[in-house]
Amino acid sequence: MKKKGFTLIEIVVVIGVIGFVLPALFAIIFGILQQQSRIYSLMEVKRQGDNALVTMENIIKNNALKIYMDQLLTDANEVCVEGGQSYSPTFPNQDAFYFKDKRGAYFRFYLSVDKISSDSALSPADLTNSKVIVSEFAIRCDRLADYSTPLVSVSFTVNNRPTGQYPMNYYTKIKLKNY
Repeated sequence: MKKKGFTLIEIVVVIGVIGFVLPALFAIIFGILQQQSRIYSLMEVKRQGDNALVTMENIIKNNALKIYMDQLLTDANEVCVEGGQSYSPTFPNQDAFYFKDKRGAYFRFYLSVDKISSDSALSPADLTNSKVIVSEFAIRCDRLADYSTPLVSVSFTVNNRPTGQYPMNYYTKIKLKNY
C-alpha cells in the first residue's frame, strides 16, 4: 500500500529552510526600501535646489536694473556702482539686498526661516517648500571695473527635511544684462 503525504522529517526540513530564507529575504526587501527612500530624498533636495537657483537666476538676469541695500531704491543706497566695489549684507540685515526692476519696483530674495523666499512690491512667494531645509543663504554683488556690469553671487545649502541629511550646495554668478 502506498502512503500519500509528507513525513515529519520532510516538514521539519522545509520549515528550517523557510526559517533561513525568510529573514534574508526580509533584509533584502528592507534594504531596497531604505535605498528608495534615500533616492527620493536626494531627488527632492536636488529638485528644490535646482528650481530655486534657476528661478533666481532668470528673474535677476532678465529683470534687475540696479541693486540697492533697502527698498526705498534711492541713489544713496545703490550698491555696486563703482569698479572694485563689493556688497554683501551682514547679520541681522542679511535680507537687505533689493533689485530694481523695469517697472521701477523692487524685488528681493531672502531666507525665511528655512525656505528661500522671493519678495516683490506685488507679492511674496516661496521658492522652496517644506520638504527641504535651506541654510547658509548668501547673496552679494561685485563690480570689477567702472564699465563692467555687476556680478551677483548667490549661494545656499539644501538639506532633507526630516533628517537634515543629504546636503547639496548651490552656487552661481549672475551677470546683470540690463544694467
